[in-house]
Amino acid sequence: MPANLKAGEYVVISVIDEGEGIPDKVRERVFEPFFTTKSTGQGTGLGLSIVYGIITQGGGQIQIRKGEEKGTVFEIWLPAGQPVQVPGPAAPEEIALARKGGDETILLVEDEDRILELISEILRRKGYIVFEAADGEKALPLAKRLGAFDLLITDLIMPVMGGWELARELRKTRDGKDLRVLYISGYPDTINPELLKGGSAGVSFLAKPFTPDALLQKVREILSPSRDA
Repeated sequence: MPANLKAGEYVVISVIDEGEGIPDKVRERVFEPFFTTKSTGQGTGLGLSIVYGIITQGGGQIQIRKGEEKGTVFEIWLPAGQPVQVPGPAAPEEIALARKGGDETILLVEDEDRILELISEILRRKGYIVFEAADGEKALPLAKRLGAFDLLITDLIMPVMGGWELARELRKTRDGKDLRVLYISGYPDTINPELLKGGSAGVSFLAKPFTPDALLQKVREILSPSRDA
């Protein structure tokens, strides 16, 4: 049992392979965000760190050890006997807000291609005009070409200029105008409370994974003061 788990009952899932195994130096770092043994452009190194975050946020733990003869063993420890919290039905006003679209212009910044495409498709189907960038550095010249846009949706943690740094740079070019921002991240524990304090009311956060309705509701909550008041 992992030393940092609380006493209790756990379900253990073991995933075992008989390959070459993972070298000790690599095994010690596999859960670090952006650590990868792949060549540049072949991967972000976020896969196992996301797995680690999901498991630990649920009160569990994951560990890796060598196989008895060869290969690798992944052990996932999950709390047993936890009551499942089923969310109640959304309030009618929340459903209406989620289903409501718009025609505003959104700058979307996300380094995972599949997530970028999915979010963009959800927003475009609701009538929003979406411009995409794969990281903060690519977003800066795109924002300059756009001149004006209504909302920035950006991942917080990216290998090249994260969302917080991007928003800070964009605010310098807004001539005193508020920058509405929706930060998204698969690492809710890393959110800095200062990001959501003391600024415009149009700054919010959404933890991954999220449903299309949750995304659309959050977008309208941020944009509504200027459009629907």
